[in-house]
Amino acid sequence: ALSETMGYVGVYEGFLVPADTEEGTPIPVIADITFTSEEMFTILTLGYLDDTDGFDVLHFGIRTQHIKDISRAYTAIITEKQETIKQNMEDFNGMVNPTSARLNATIEHIGGTSRSIDGYTVSRLSLFHAYELENGSTMPIYVKLNSNCEDVKTYIKNGMESGATFINLYPDTLYASINGRSNEFTVDGENYAPKSQTKYANISLDIVYYNLLKKKFDTKSLSFPISKVICTLSKTVSGTNPGKNIINWEIWENTGWGKGALDGDQKTETGFTVYANYSYRGNVSEAQVETFSVSGAIRYVYILMVGDDTLDYHIKTQNMTFNSSVRILP
Repeated sequence: ALSETMGYVGVYEGFLVPADTEEGTPIPVIADITFTSEEMFTILTLGYLDDTDGFDVLHFGIRTQHIKDISRAYTAIITEKQETIKQNMEDFNGMVNPTSARLNATIEHIGGTSRSIDGYTVSRLSLFHAYELENGSTMPIYVKLNSNCEDVKTYIKNGMESGATFINLYPDTLYASINGRSNEFTVDGENYAPKSQTKYANISLDIVYYNLLKKKFDTKSLSFPISKVICTLSKTVSGTNPGKNIINWEIWENTGWGKGALDGDQKTETGFTVYANYSYRGNVSEAQVETFSVSGAIRYVYILMVGDDTLDYHIKTQNMTFNSSVRILP
C-alpha cells in the first residue's frame, strides 16, 4: 500500500489451468495489479522469460489519472530504494574452508547450468560442495544464483512495441532448492541459510565463488536487503530417519536488487547464495555414492515509460536443475 488515500500495487504469481473438458498444459502467469477501492488496472504476463515461443503481455482496465499517479509513486519508491541498496551493500570478512586429512572434504565448484533465449543468458546457477563425506558427518551444499540484467534488458527491449522507453530492470525474487534423494541424506537440523522471515531486514550472507587467483573455492560476506523469505523443509521418502531431505527457498526484495548486485557467474563475488548442511545417517560399511539435485529460478521486475506514464512488469525464468553426487565413506 502506497498510502490509504492513494492506492495499492500488487504482484501475483500462478498458473492458468485448462478446464476439465479442455486439453493443454498450465500456463505460468504473473499479474501486476494497480488498484484502489474503485479502480483497477492489470498487466498479465503469460509464459516464462526464456520460452522459445516468447511470452505474451496483456493489459486490462483503464489507466485513469489516479492509477497513473500510483504507478509514478511506485516507480519513485523503487528508484529511491535502489540508491539505498547500493549504499548498504557492505563487505565483511570471509570464512575458512573445512578440511580433513582423512577424506577430500574441501569445498569445490562442482558445476552449474543456465537459462538462455536467442543467445541471451537470463539466469545462472552454480553448485559448490565437497566430493566426499564421512558417514555421520555434515557437509555444506551451496547453491549460487546469478542474474544477467544487461542480457535480459536487451532481449526485452528487442521485443518491445514502438513508442515505449525502457527505464530499468532488476531481479526481485529468487527461487532455490536442494533435493536429497534418500531418507539418509538429510538437512542437518537448523544449519541452513537464509531462514524464513516476514519483515524487511538486511541480512549477512556468504557469497561463494571460484577464486581465480587462489584457484579454489572462496567466500565473501555481503549484506543483502530482504523483504521476505519463505524456507520450507519436507520429507518425500519413507524411513526411520526423522530428517528432512528437501529444502526450498523463496526470497523477495520487493523493489529489486539493483546496480548489478546479483549479476555474474561462478567466478564473481556477486550473486546470492543459499546453503544447507547435509548429513548422511545410514549404516555404511563401504564407500557408496549418494546423488542429489539442486534447482533455481529468477524473477525480474522491469519498468517501461509509455508516453508520460510508467508501467511495471514482472517476468520469471524457467527452473534450472543440476544433478550431483557425493561419495559417502564409512
